[in-house]
Amino acid sequence: SGLLHGHASLIDGMVAKLRNILGKNAPLIITGGLSFLIKDLVQTQNIFFDPDLTLKGINFAYERLESFSSRTARAHAR
Repeated sequence: SGLLHGHASLIDGMVAKLRNILGKNAPLIITGGLSFLIKDLVQTQNIFFDPDLTLKGINFAYERLESFSSRTARAHAR
């Protein structure tokens, strides 16, 4: 419990400091397989939570690469 609450406080402190530097209310993105453990402990507002964001990004990159590869292969086949 102390480990999770401590990390939530660290996140809140870092976000507050970065938002102060940026001068705006930038969103906090919480992602990762175990992120559900901490998302409700963080007091920061404007949170975007997606435990699969990294995997979605890798899949998006793969699909773009596949699309590019197939177009390139068709262009060379002509």
